[in-house]
Amino acid sequence: SRSTNEGADPLVFPDDSGVVERFIPRFGKRTPDCAKGTTFCENVDNYPSKHLENILEDNGKKFVGLFGNDITEPNINHRIDNNENALCLSVEQVVYPKTAKNKDDQWLYVVNQGQYRQGIRIEKCVTPTNPPQSCSFTEGFPIGYKTECRQKHIYRRLLALNEDGKTITDSFQLPSCCACVVIQDGLRSRVGTPSIKENQTHLNNTKKN
Repeated sequence: SRSTNEGADPLVFPDDSGVVERFIPRFGKRTPDCAKGTTFCENVDNYPSKHLENILEDNGKKFVGLFGNDITEPNINHRIDNNENALCLSVEQVVYPKTAKNKDDQWLYVVNQGQYRQGIRIEKCVTPTNPPQSCSFTEGFPIGYKTECRQKHIYRRLLALNEDGKTITDSFQLPSCCACVVIQDGLRSRVGTPSIKENQTHLNNTKKN
C-alpha cells in the first residue's frame, strides 16, 4: 500500500481549467503540530481545498447524509441541577475537524469546507490532563487511593480522504467526556515502585454520548 508519510509522491488531479492540484498524503501516524495533545485539528496547513472542491462539485450530493451539525445544550445547567457539582469540569462545543486520527492511529484529511461541513459535538476537560488533575471534592479518599480527571474519547464516522486522495468514510477518535477515575496506588506510595493498579471506577460526573 502507499505510504501516508509527508515525503510520499504527490498525486496529480487536473481540473477543467487545466490547473493541476497536487494531492500530497501527509502525517500518517506522525501527529501534526496543530494537534497540541488532542486527536483533531480545525486548522491545518496545506489542506487540499481545490482537490476537495473538484470532488464535491461532482459527488457532493452523494454524501449529503454525512453533512450537518451536532447540537449542544446552550447551558451546562440544563444537564446539572443547581445543587449538583461536576467532579471534573468540562466544556461542550461543536468542532469542524480538517484532519483527525482514525481508529488505526492514522491522521487523515477530513472533509470540512464550504457548504460541506461535518460539525461534531465534543466534550473536553477544562483543566489540563497532562499532568493529571485531581477530581473535585475527593480530598478525603483513603490512603492508597487517588483520583484523576481523564479525557475520554468515542469514535465518530466522518467523510475523509484516503492516502490516494479518494473519499472514504472512516471512524475517528474524538473527545466525548471528562471522567473522574479512582486509582489504587498504595503499592507505589509504600515501596516507591512506578507500578500502578488502576481501578477504572468512573464516578458519575458527566453525561456521556
